[in-house]
Amino acid sequence: MSTVKISMQKPSATTVPVNMSSSVSSSIDNLVGPIGEQYCVYFYILSFLAILFFVVIFVGIIWTGVTKKLGFSFYFLSILYSSHLLLTYLQNRLLYNMCLHSVVK
Repeated sequence: MSTVKISMQKPSATTVPVNMSSSVSSSIDNLVGPIGEQYCVYFYILSFLAILFFVVIFVGIIWTGVTKKLGFSFYFLSILYSSHLLLTYLQNRLLYNMCLHSVVK
């Protein structure tokens, strides 16, 4: 009986030019990588708009309810619907603070 010697060789890897891989890497980093601190202002503006809209809608609810003498169900549903803006305000405020504290300087 004869024996056959088998040797394991590493498969040859395809080589990519250095310039090509670095440009692809930088393109991906630009697309999905970290962003600067100046973009945190986006959440600040959204939270400001949410609280502003809530105040305007709340004043409109009170004004409409008083002038048209609407009942409890109007106030209840109006406050329930407008509370979404308060949740949006809180969410954007949290995201703003998280953004400021997570940006690498």
